[in-house]
Amino acid sequence: MSRNNRILAIIVLIILLAVSLLSYNFIIDNINHACTGEECSICLQIEVIIKYFINFKLFIFVPFSIVILCVFTQLFYIIVETSFAIKKTLISLKVELLN
Repeated sequence: MSRNNRILAIIVLIILLAVSLLSYNFIIDNINHACTGEECSICLQIEVIIKYFINFKLFIFVPFSIVILCVFTQLFYIIVETSFAIKKTLISLKVELLN
């Protein structure tokens, strides 16, 4: 895979992930809206978003990718914390050893 194709694939993935996360956010924010009836614009938008997710099978992909991202972030934090941690010594704790 050439460099341009990789960059394009990464950009498409970021856009797809952003659209999915924003769609989830829209559904969560407007799930209990004040419905105006049969031609409610919010209900129509929620139906379009649900059809989008059903077409791309993203109901499973987005939460799974968020979980994977959280796990890797936590693992990275643990690795950095253990490898670059400041050791607690008497000097770093500013303990005076007086006789």
